[in-house]
Amino acid sequence: MIDISEPKCFTSYANMCHCLKEVSVRLSFRTWLVSW
Repeated sequence: MIDISEPKCFTSYANMCHCLKEVSVRLSFRTWLVSW
């Protein structure tokens, strides 16, 4: 699990986008599991 508070997530725009993508994917996957 990626820690969103990690500073390296915000060191660059690309890293931030990657972290946001990771978080959104995990959230949607968890939501899918719960709704299923």
